Amino acid sequence: MSDSNPGPENSRRFVEQTIVSGQAWLLSSPAGTAVCESEQFEDTDVILFFSTLTDARQVQAKLFPDHKPEKIALFDLLFRWLPGMAKDGVLVGPNWTVDLIGQEMEPADLSEELADKLTPKQEADFTARLQPNKRPR
Repeated sequence: MSDSNPGPENSRRFVEQTIVSGQAWLLSSPAGTAVCESEQFEDTDVILFFSTLTDARQVQAKLFPDHKPEKIALFDLLFRWLPGMAKDGVLVGPNWTVDLIGQEMEPADLSEELADKLTPKQEADFTARLQPNKRPR
């Protein structure tokens, strides 16, 4: 990828728009989630995430016609998808272009960027959801 790579700007836009909307998008099919090969690491997959349905549909139409955009809640992205991807050694591709140009990120790095931008309400809601259920005695 060259210095004119839109990846860092697209990643920044992904974080901003995902925080505002409270959701992200990926491409899925009965066979699984759409992945691409990493350009940086051999034998490593990259799962593409998008901040808007429009971005997801553009990539889906051109490159993954058998897939459909699937909405992922921000909570699920932060506390289910990204930790699972880190465990599996899979990278994140936020807002890649239809030419599959974008930034490859470690899931923990994207998680940190998203967590740093959470609103106070999102933080409170997520903290409450992560607390163990307290049952009356």
